[in-house]
Amino acid sequence: TVSDRDLHVNTATGEILDSWSVIGAATYKRHYVIGDWKSFTTSQGRTVKMVIAGFNLETSGNITWISQDLIFTNNMSTSTSMPSGAWSGSTLRSQLTNTSTGFYSTIPSEVKNVLKYVSKTYYTGSGTSSKSDRVWIPSYREVFGNSNRENSGPTYSNMFPTRESRIKYLDGTASWWYLRSVNEWGNGFE
Repeated sequence: TVSDRDLHVNTATGEILDSWSVIGAATYKRHYVIGDWKSFTTSQGRTVKMVIAGFNLETSGNITWISQDLIFTNNMSTSTSMPSGAWSGSTLRSQLTNTSTGFYSTIPSEVKNVLKYVSKTYYTGSGTSSKSDRVWIPSYREVFGNSNRENSGPTYSNMFPTRESRIKYLDGTASWWYLRSVNEWGNGFE
């Protein structure tokens, strides 16, 4: 017997068969589970595999997605002084969210149409702050599940349960990646 889920997901691989507009219609509770994924191709030709990390974590009706691999690498702060506003003033945040020149500008319209602003908390080095974005990178709390830096917000322990699960790749090669949290010394990002 074919289940309702089988009509929407390749259950052998977890690939979501529905279009992004169907995914955005908020019928996900009947069809998708954490770990299911859907890819899209940017206007620059890069394929991005997005994995479901959670449901209704930031706001009601939202699916939280995290890229399986790195989209690009960038040093968020090239000096020992932090950018004004920590994450909110960082080069990497601008390169992700800028609607004209950032990664967001390369996302297909079908995907952009289902992206929602969510308020994300981040550690600034002396406390926490938050910023609303449609695309973002995880915080220390979201990856490691503890509250040494941020004391609120979701955790994605299902995606990052082990050291190996926290390895990210860029073009097939393991690479360093940043979190949006300032490190414990307050002079760089995690």
